[in-house]
Amino acid sequence: MKSWYDIMVNPPRSPDCAANAHLRPHRSILSLLFGLGMLLHSPVSFAAEVVDVRHDQITVIDGDTLEMNNTVYQLAGIDAPELGQVCNHKGQLWLCGLAAGYRLGKLIELQSIPVKCFIQKRGPALPVAACLIGDSEISDMLLEGGHAVALGGSSPHYSAVEHIAKRGSVGIWGSKFIPPEKWKLGERLPSEREFKGASHPSKEYSGKHLERTIRHIPKSGHAACIVKGVVTDKNERFYYSPLDKEYADLEIDLQRGARNFCSDEEARQASWRRRGEKSEKPTTE
Repeated sequence: MKSWYDIMVNPPRSPDCAANAHLRPHRSILSLLFGLGMLLHSPVSFAAEVVDVRHDQITVIDGDTLEMNNTVYQLAGIDAPELGQVCNHKGQLWLCGLAAGYRLGKLIELQSIPVKCFIQKRGPALPVAACLIGDSEISDMLLEGGHAVALGGSSPHYSAVEHIAKRGSVGIWGSKFIPPEKWKLGERLPSEREFKGASHPSKEYSGKHLERTIRHIPKSGHAACIVKGVVTDKNERFYYSPLDKEYADLEIDLQRGARNFCSDEEARQASWRRRGEKSEKPTTE
């Protein structure tokens, strides 16, 4: 029998997805080129930059956000559940946003070849990175596994891939969840207010450092605010996700102004940054 981790982080693909596996490399490349074409002809556009990055040069922040060369990027075409977001699978609450981050981390960590990213700047928003592992786009892999939804206004291809996962009840589509876009605006499942550390469905999520971190923040509507905001001796404000190596060793000193956030986006909107991040980089929308 598969574990919760196998089901939630490596959920089974639908028959349609498996049957079309031979089309995926060509489909992913065509989608990437089409998507980049749309960006290049949008009202706010700049020339795309192509970079090859080793897996050890990439830091995963959450299921749709990466840090490369001290710059934070949004993955193209998708919106993953936020780190503190909880989904309800037949009464079992699980951190679907954290699962998406873990899955993205595994996809990148296991690669022996460089990840090729097409970078597109977007004015006041985070730059977009359309990244390939071999011939497959990372955004496609996350959509196929049910770890993200297609971003509104992106290439229709992403919606088509999402539809396959949705039809097969893969990943988040086998659970009740609030669309990430609405979740960021404060909408919550009623059961999210009941979330506790003991509700983690897998040993992957039940580490003591996470259970110590999870705290109830009345404004957030639930208790899974697991992004740590730390204040340094120089009064610098940096945020860390559970995917950061130093996360477990960081303490939240409330007297110094440290705090928890329910997502990395919430931290950025409050003007907190990643350690070492280039200061000129803009906040998220």
